[in-house]
Amino acid sequence: MAIEDILRKIRSDAEAKASEIIHNAKREEESILKKAKGEAIKLGEKLLKEGKDATTQERKREITMANLEARKEMLALKQELIEEAFKGTLNSLFSLPAEEYRSAIKKMLISAVVSGEEEVIIPVMDKEKLTSEFIVEVNEALKENGKKGNLMLSLEERNIQGGFILKDGRKETNLSFDSLIEEKRDELEESLISIIFDKKEA
Repeated sequence: MAIEDILRKIRSDAEAKASEIIHNAKREEESILKKAKGEAIKLGEKLLKEGKDATTQERKREITMANLEARKEMLALKQELIEEAFKGTLNSLFSLPAEEYRSAIKKMLISAVVSGEEEVIIPVMDKEKLTSEFIVEVNEALKENGKKGNLMLSLEERNIQGGFILKDGRKETNLSFDSLIEEKRDELEESLISIIFDKKEA
Protein backbone atom coordinates (compact mmCIF):
# COMPACT_ATOMS: atom_id res chain seq x y z
CA MET A 1 0.00 0.00 0.00
CA ALA A 2 1.31 3.41 -0.99
CA ILE A 3 0.12 6.53 0.85
CA GLU A 4 -2.81 6.88 -1.58
CA ASP A 5 -3.81 3.27 -0.86
CA ILE A 6 -3.71 3.90 2.89
CA LEU A 7 -5.91 6.96 2.45
CA ARG A 8 -8.36 4.91 0.36
CA LYS A 9 -8.36 2.21 3.06
CA ILE A 10 -8.98 4.81 5.75
CA ARG A 11 -12.01 6.05 3.83
CA SER A 12 -13.39 2.59 3.01
CA ASP A 13 -12.84 1.28 6.55
CA ALA A 14 -14.46 4.37 8.06
CA GLU A 15 -17.47 3.99 5.77
CA ALA A 16 -17.73 0.27 6.55
CA LYS A 17 -17.59 0.98 10.27
CA ALA A 18 -20.25 3.68 9.86
CA SER A 19 -22.55 1.16 8.19
CA GLU A 20 -22.02 -1.31 11.06
CA ILE A 21 -23.19 1.14 13.74
CA ILE A 22 -26.27 2.43 11.91
CA HIS A 23 -28.69 -0.01 13.58
CA ASN A 24 -27.63 0.88 17.12
CA ALA A 25 -27.64 4.57 16.23
CA LYS A 26 -31.24 4.36 15.02
CA ARG A 27 -32.36 2.78 18.28
CA GLU A 28 -30.54 5.43 20.30
CA GLU A 29 -32.03 8.22 18.19
CA GLU A 30 -35.54 6.82 18.71
CA SER A 31 -34.85 6.70 22.45
CA ILE A 32 -33.78 10.37 22.47
CA LEU A 33 -36.87 11.48 20.54
CA LYS A 34 -39.14 9.38 22.75
CA LYS A 35 -37.55 10.90 25.84
CA ALA A 36 -38.04 14.43 24.48
CA LYS A 37 -41.71 13.76 23.76
CA GLY A 38 -42.18 12.28 27.23
CA GLU A 39 -40.56 15.31 28.85
CA ALA A 40 -42.87 17.66 26.98
CA ILE A 41 -45.95 15.68 28.12
CA LYS A 42 -44.74 15.60 31.74
CA LEU A 43 -44.14 19.33 31.75
CA GLY A 44 -47.65 19.97 30.48
CA GLU A 45 -49.14 17.65 33.11
CA LYS A 46 -47.09 19.39 35.82
CA LEU A 47 -48.54 22.76 34.86
CA LEU A 48 -52.07 21.40 35.09
CA LYS A 49 -51.41 19.61 38.39
CA GLU A 50 -50.05 22.77 39.98
CA GLY A 51 -53.25 24.52 39.04
CA LYS A 52 -51.60 26.89 36.61
CA ASP A 53 -53.18 27.97 33.40
CA ALA A 54 -51.34 25.90 30.82
CA THR A 55 -51.87 28.22 27.91
CA THR A 56 -51.00 27.27 24.37
CA GLN A 57 -48.01 29.61 24.55
CA GLU A 58 -46.67 27.93 27.68
CA ARG A 59 -47.07 24.50 26.15
CA LYS A 60 -45.25 25.64 23.00
CA ARG A 61 -42.40 27.02 25.09
CA GLU A 62 -41.98 23.80 27.07
CA ILE A 63 -42.14 21.65 23.93
CA THR A 64 -39.57 23.91 22.27
CA MET A 65 -37.24 23.48 25.26
CA ALA A 66 -37.66 19.71 25.12
CA ASN A 67 -36.94 19.71 21.38
CA LEU A 68 -33.82 21.83 21.88
CA GLU A 69 -32.56 19.35 24.45
CA ALA A 70 -33.26 16.49 22.03
CA ARG A 71 -31.35 18.30 19.29
CA LYS A 72 -28.41 18.79 21.65
CA GLU A 73 -28.39 15.07 22.45
CA MET A 74 -28.63 14.24 18.73
CA LEU A 75 -25.57 16.38 17.98
CA ALA A 76 -23.67 14.60 20.75
CA LEU A 77 -24.78 11.25 19.32
CA LYS A 78 -23.60 12.26 15.84
CA GLN A 79 -20.14 13.15 17.14
CA GLU A 80 -19.98 9.94 19.17
CA LEU A 81 -20.79 7.85 16.08
CA ILE A 82 -18.16 9.63 14.00
CA GLU A 83 -15.51 9.12 16.69
CA GLU A 84 -16.49 5.45 16.91
CA ALA A 85 -16.06 5.10 13.13
CA PHE A 86 -12.61 6.75 13.25
CA LYS A 87 -11.55 4.52 16.14
CA GLY A 88 -12.70 1.46 14.23
CA THR A 89 -10.69 2.59 11.21
CA LEU A 90 -7.48 2.87 13.25
CA ASN A 91 -8.12 -0.53 14.80
CA SER A 92 -8.55 -2.12 11.36
CA LEU A 93 -5.18 -0.70 10.27
CA PHE A 94 -3.48 -1.91 13.46
CA SER A 95 -4.94 -5.39 13.03
CA LEU A 96 -3.39 -5.96 9.59
CA PRO A 97 -1.25 -9.14 9.53
CA ALA A 98 2.41 -8.33 10.31
CA GLU A 99 3.69 -8.96 6.78
CA GLU A 100 0.89 -6.94 5.21
CA TYR A 101 1.54 -4.12 7.67
CA ARG A 102 5.28 -4.13 6.92
CA SER A 103 4.58 -4.15 3.19
CA ALA A 104 2.23 -1.18 3.55
CA ILE A 105 4.78 0.83 5.56
CA LYS A 106 7.54 -0.09 3.10
CA LYS A 107 5.54 1.24 0.13
CA MET A 108 4.62 4.37 2.07
CA LEU A 109 8.29 5.01 2.88
CA ILE A 110 9.45 4.48 -0.70
CA SER A 111 6.88 6.98 -2.01
CA ALA A 112 7.48 9.54 0.78
CA VAL A 113 11.28 9.61 0.96
CA VAL A 114 12.89 12.73 -0.56
CA SER A 115 16.62 12.78 0.26
CA GLY A 116 17.01 9.10 1.11
CA GLU A 117 18.95 10.07 4.21
CA GLU A 118 16.08 10.73 6.59
CA GLU A 119 15.56 9.31 10.05
CA VAL A 120 12.49 7.12 10.42
CA ILE A 121 10.60 7.63 13.67
CA ILE A 122 8.20 4.76 14.38
CA PRO A 123 5.60 4.15 17.09
CA VAL A 124 6.75 2.30 20.19
CA MET A 125 4.10 -0.33 19.48
CA ASP A 126 5.74 -1.14 16.11
CA LYS A 127 9.30 -1.76 17.33
CA GLU A 128 9.01 -5.53 16.92
CA LYS A 129 7.58 -5.25 13.40
CA LEU A 130 9.63 -2.36 12.00
CA THR A 131 13.17 -3.34 12.95
CA SER A 132 16.56 -2.18 11.67
CA GLU A 133 16.47 -5.16 9.27
CA PHE A 134 13.24 -3.77 7.87
CA ILE A 135 14.93 -0.40 7.23
CA VAL A 136 17.74 -2.24 5.38
CA GLU A 137 15.08 -3.77 3.11
CA VAL A 138 13.58 -0.34 2.46
CA ASN A 139 17.02 1.11 1.67
CA GLU A 140 17.65 -1.66 -0.84
CA ALA A 141 14.29 -1.00 -2.49
CA LEU A 142 15.08 2.74 -2.66
CA LYS A 143 18.38 2.03 -4.42
CA GLU A 144 16.59 -0.24 -6.87
CA ASN A 145 14.31 2.72 -7.63
CA GLY A 146 17.28 4.98 -8.32
CA LYS A 147 17.14 6.82 -5.00
CA LYS A 148 19.60 7.13 -2.14
CA GLY A 149 19.07 4.41 0.42
CA ASN A 150 20.55 5.70 3.64
CA LEU A 151 17.52 5.79 5.89
CA MET A 152 18.19 5.31 9.59
CA LEU A 153 15.85 3.97 12.25
CA SER A 154 15.56 6.72 14.86
CA LEU A 155 15.90 6.01 18.56
CA GLU A 156 13.50 8.89 19.24
CA GLU A 157 10.06 7.97 20.56
CA ARG A 158 6.89 9.82 19.62
CA ASN A 159 3.30 9.37 20.71
CA ILE A 160 1.93 8.38 17.29
CA GLN A 161 -0.47 5.64 16.24
CA GLY A 162 0.82 3.57 13.35
CA GLY A 163 2.71 4.77 10.29
CA PHE A 164 5.87 6.84 10.80
CA ILE A 165 7.50 10.28 10.82
CA LEU A 166 10.31 11.11 8.41
CA LYS A 167 12.88 13.51 9.88
CA ASP A 168 15.49 15.26 7.72
CA GLY A 169 17.32 17.81 9.86
CA ARG A 170 14.64 20.19 11.12
CA LYS A 171 12.11 19.12 8.51
CA GLU A 172 9.55 16.49 9.47
CA THR A 173 6.88 14.69 7.45
CA ASN A 174 4.23 13.13 9.67
CA LEU A 175 2.70 10.08 8.01
CA SER A 176 1.35 8.44 11.15
CA PHE A 177 -2.11 6.92 10.70
CA ASP A 178 -3.70 9.25 13.24
CA SER A 179 -2.17 12.24 11.44
CA LEU A 180 -3.47 11.04 8.06
CA ILE A 181 -6.97 10.56 9.49
CA GLU A 182 -6.88 14.01 11.11
CA GLU A 183 -5.73 15.55 7.82
CA LYS A 184 -8.75 14.06 6.04
CA ARG A 185 -11.11 14.50 8.99
CA ASP A 186 -13.41 17.18 7.55
CA GLU A 187 -13.80 15.30 4.28
CA LEU A 188 -14.39 12.00 6.07
CA GLU A 189 -16.85 13.50 8.56
CA GLU A 190 -19.00 14.82 5.73
CA SER A 191 -19.01 11.39 4.12
CA LEU A 192 -19.76 9.58 7.39
CA ILE A 193 -22.60 11.93 8.33
CA SER A 194 -24.18 11.24 4.96
CA ILE A 195 -23.78 7.47 5.38
CA ILE A 196 -24.93 7.26 9.00
CA PHE A 197 -27.86 9.64 8.95
CA ASP A 198 -29.12 9.18 5.40
CA LYS A 199 -29.26 5.42 5.84
CA LYS A 200 -30.86 5.69 9.26
CA GLU A 201 -33.63 7.80 7.84
CA ALA A 202 -34.18 5.46 4.88
